[in-house]
Amino acid sequence: MRSRRTVGAWALVVSVLVGWLLAAFAAWVGVAPSVAEPDDRVALGTSADLPTEERQAVLIGVPGLTWDLVSPETTPELARLGMEGGSAALVLRGTHEVTCEADAWLTVGAGQRAATDLPGCGDAEGPDVEGGDADGTGTRTAVIGQQTDEQTDEQVDEQVDEQRWRSWEEAAAGRALGPQLGTLAGLAEQGGTCVAAYGPAAVIGAADADGRAAVVRATGLEVPSDLETRCRIHLVSGPQVHPGDRSDVLAELDAAVGELAEGLPDGTTLLVAGMGHEPASGPTAQVLVAAPVGEHPGAAALTSGTTRQASLVQLTDLTPTLLSLAGVEVPTAAPLAGQSVVAGAPDTDPEEPDGPGVGNPAAGVTSAGEAAIAQAKDLAGGISWVKAVAPLVLGVLVAAALGLLALGTALLRWGRQRGRARPTGRLLVLVAASFALAGPVATWLAGLFPWWRAGQPSLALLGAVALCSLVVAAVAWAGPWRADPLGPPAVIAAITVVVIYVDVLWSARLGLVSVLGLQPVTAGRFYGQGNVGLGLTLGATLVVMAALLTWLRDRPRQAAAAVALVGLGATVLNGAPTAGADFGGVPALVVATGLLVLHALGIRWTWRSLLGVAVAGGLAAAALMALDWLRGPERRTHLGGFVQSVLDGEAWRIVSRKLAQSLGILLNYPIAWLVVLLLILMILVIIRRPAWSERLWQHAGARPAALAAVAAMILAWLLNDSGLPAMGACLAVLIAAGVALLAHPQASTLKAGGPPSSAATVGRRN
Repeated sequence: MRSRRTVGAWALVVSVLVGWLLAAFAAWVGVAPSVAEPDDRVALGTSADLPTEERQAVLIGVPGLTWDLVSPETTPELARLGMEGGSAALVLRGTHEVTCEADAWLTVGAGQRAATDLPGCGDAEGPDVEGGDADGTGTRTAVIGQQTDEQTDEQVDEQVDEQRWRSWEEAAAGRALGPQLGTLAGLAEQGGTCVAAYGPAAVIGAADADGRAAVVRATGLEVPSDLETRCRIHLVSGPQVHPGDRSDVLAELDAAVGELAEGLPDGTTLLVAGMGHEPASGPTAQVLVAAPVGEHPGAAALTSGTTRQASLVQLTDLTPTLLSLAGVEVPTAAPLAGQSVVAGAPDTDPEEPDGPGVGNPAAGVTSAGEAAIAQAKDLAGGISWVKAVAPLVLGVLVAAALGLLALGTALLRWGRQRGRARPTGRLLVLVAASFALAGPVATWLAGLFPWWRAGQPSLALLGAVALCSLVVAAVAWAGPWRADPLGPPAVIAAITVVVIYVDVLWSARLGLVSVLGLQPVTAGRFYGQGNVGLGLTLGATLVVMAALLTWLRDRPRQAAAAVALVGLGATVLNGAPTAGADFGGVPALVVATGLLVLHALGIRWTWRSLLGVAVAGGLAAAALMALDWLRGPERRTHLGGFVQSVLDGEAWRIVSRKLAQSLGILLNYPIAWLVVLLLILMILVIIRRPAWSERLWQHAGARPAALAAVAAMILAWLLNDSGLPAMGACLAVLIAAGVALLAHPQASTLKAGGPPSSAATVGRRN
C-alpha cells in the first residue's frame, strides 16, 4: 500500500502536468488567447494588384500622443480612423527608455534603436543649438544646414547638419546593436523610390546614410495636403501635445489629419503615431492608428512579428512597414530590428461587455471599431502604469516581507533567551516566508483585476497583490499537507509554475501587466518568458523537485520519473517558440533536472556524468533553436533568428553584445553585487552546513536541489543578456522556501525523511 507521501508526491506532479496540458489544449483549440502568429494576420496596405508606383505610405509622428487623449469627443477624426482602420498601443523605445522626438525619428530612419545628442534627449552631449523648444526637447532645432523660412511645396535635397550627423553615426557605431543610420532611405532607393520629409524633426528619419534628405516644407508644423512628389514614403512631423492637453493644438491636429486622410490618393496608407515621450511622464505607450488596413474586414487590432500581441506594436516595426506599404521588397539580410505591422481581429468581443482576457475593457463596447480602440487604450494604460508604479509596489512588498521577518526573528530570539517558546514569532516568520513565496505569482494573478483603470492604480495593484497572495497562501496551508514542512512551500511553488507557464502559453497577457513580468513599455520582451519569470519558475521548479525527492526517497525510480516529468515539461514550456521562446533557461532547466534525476537513481555526480548533463542541456537548446529556424523567417522567434545569424556569420556579434550587456549590469548597478553576494553565501551554507541550517538538510531532497540550483543559476546568468535578475529571482524563491522550512513547527521532526544520520548521508554522497 502506498504511503500518503507517495500519493501526495504524484498528486502534485499530476496537478502541475494537467494544468499545463489543459492550458495548451485551450490555446490550441482557440478557447484561450495565444501568441499572434504572422500567418494568422492580414498585411496592411491595398491590394497586391495595384501597381507598385501607385502605392504610398504616409507616417505622421506626433510627440506625446497617448491613448488617453484620443476619444470620439476630443479627436473625432483620429477615433474614426482607428475604428475604420486599425489601432494599437505603440511602444516607443529608442536607445533610451525615455525616447525624445529626435531619437524616435532617428530610430525610424535606422530601423534599429538609435539616439541623437540634441538637448532634452538621452545623450544630450552634442554642441548647443539655438532655437530649442520651450519644452526643452530640442527637436524643433535647426538640424538642416541651409534652411529657409519660406513655405514651399517643392521637393528639394537638404543636408542635416553635418557635424551632428557624424556624431550620431559615431555614437551608433559604438552601441551594442550597431544601428546603421539612413537605412530606411537606403532601402527605399534600392527599391526605386525615396523618402520625403515634412517638418524639421521628420528630416532626421528621412535622411540617407550621408545625412541628406528629400525635404518638402522643411519649416512649419502644418500637415501637408499635397503629396504629389517623386517619393512613395512620406514622413510628417506633427506638433507636440502634452498630458491632459486643453489647448487647441490637439483639435487642430485632429482636423488636419482628417483633411489629409480625405485627400489621399488611392493606394495610400496613412499611419499616425505618437513620436516622442513627454519627459515629465516617462516612458508610456503611444498611439498607433493605420488606415486603411487592406483586406481585413472591419476594424483591426494591429500587431507585428516582434510583439506577437494583439494591439501592440513597437517603434522599430514602423520602418519595414513603411517600406512594405510603398511596395519596396526588403532583403532578408537588411539590418532591421522590426517586422511589418499586420492586422487581426481584436480580442475584445463587443457582444461580451466584460470581454475575456487581460487588456479587454469592460462595458460600453458596442461595435468592432470601438472594441479595437478600447483594447488598444486599455493595453496602453496597463503596460504604462505597471512601469510607473513598479518601484513603489515592489518596495512596499519587499519592506512588508522583511519587516515581518525581522519582527518574527526578534521575538524568537527573545523567547529563546528566556527559555520559552515564542509561537507568535514563529508565526510571523512563517507568514513572511509564505508571503515572499506567494507574492511573485500574485503579481501575475493581480492582472486578472483591471487595477490600472482605478483612480489610484498603485493602491489598487497593492490590494490585488495582497489579496492574491492571501489566497495562494491559504491554499498552501489549508490542506492536510500543511503538517509536512515541505508541503506548503511545494504547493505555492506548484501554483507558481502552473500560473506563469499557463500565462506564457496564453500569450503572456498577465505578464504584460505584472510588476515582475515582461515590462513591455521598455521593449525588453513582449511575449514568452522574461528573465525574472525564468528565475521565479526555475526556483519554484527546484522547490517542487526537492519535495518530490524527499517524499519518494524510498522509491528511486519513481522519484527519478517524477522529477523528469516536471523538469521536461518546464523545459519545453520555457523554450518552445509558441510558448516561452527562451534560450538561456533551457540549458539551466535541463542541467538541474539531469542532476536531480541522477541523484534520485543513486548515481554519483562525477565529471563524466556532469559533462553528459551539460551536453544534454546544450543539445536541447540547439534542437529548439533549429526547430524554430525551420518554421521560416516570417514565424521565427529570436531563437531561430540566432541560428540564421550563425549561418550569416553574425553570431559572435550577438554573443559579445549579450556578454557586454550582462557585464554592464554587474558594473553599473550596485544592487547586482548583492545578488552575487547572496549566491556566494548560499554556496557557503550548502558546503559548511552551519548548525542553524541543520533542519534544512534533514529533508533528503534539499541539499541536492540546492546544489543543482547553484549550477542552474550560474548557467542562467551566463546565457542571458540580463541574467542577474533571473538569478536574483531564483535566489529569492529558494531563500523564502528555506525560511519556511526552518520556521515550520514540525521542522525538527523528520516525518518526510528518516533519521538525521541517514538524511545527512544521502546529502553528502554527492
